Amino acid sequence: MRKAVLFAFVGSNGTGKSTTMKRMLELNKRNLIVPSNRLDSAWSQYPELVPEVFLEDDPWNPGKKRRAFRVPDMATFTGTRVLHIDDPAQLNAITDERHGFKNGGLFLDDFRNYIPSKGNLPPHVAKIFTGRRHRMLDIFMACHAFQDLNMQLMQFEPELYVFRTTLPPNEAVEGKVAKWEDLLQTVERVNRKALASPYYFERFIPA
Repeated sequence: MRKAVLFAFVGSNGTGKSTTMKRMLELNKRNLIVPSNRLDSAWSQYPELVPEVFLEDDPWNPGKKRRAFRVPDMATFTGTRVLHIDDPAQLNAITDERHGFKNGGLFLDDFRNYIPSKGNLPPHVAKIFTGRRHRMLDIFMACHAFQDLNMQLMQFEPELYVFRTTLPPNEAVEGKVAKWEDLLQTVERVNRKALASPYYFERFIPA
């Protein structure tokens, strides 16, 4: 497999983010989709994986246990599967050493519902990104606004796919994204061209 990629799709509802992401399912033989919630029908045609709960040692509180999740079929399935996140801690099923997901494409759709936009990333979330090359994961993330991108996520230097946005990047985003003036110009240009072509987008590389 080629070098692991990290893409972030930013745009309002109905701008073509999910459609573009679906085209990228073809890049891998195995794909894991994490929809925004159970009401999201964009990925409903794919079979669902069901996590199971167990107790594990809590590395942050020695001598104590914490709830963890794993999905026995996650390491072996082929094709495309969906994992619904009803509890943000269920994301640790993705990085479970034995049953976790590797060698494929991970699609995090509207991730603001389970990944915080501010503060430090929870350890089980950060582990998804810090270990993506070792696990040979291509990661595709989608959100509605640049404000949803956690500063720690931006430190992994995702390539941005900029779609039409109704909430422009503000001063809270300025410290997150390199080439700030270039980004503002890109957002303005995309919004202008999207008036004639609603699914228009541009690729933006911050680094």
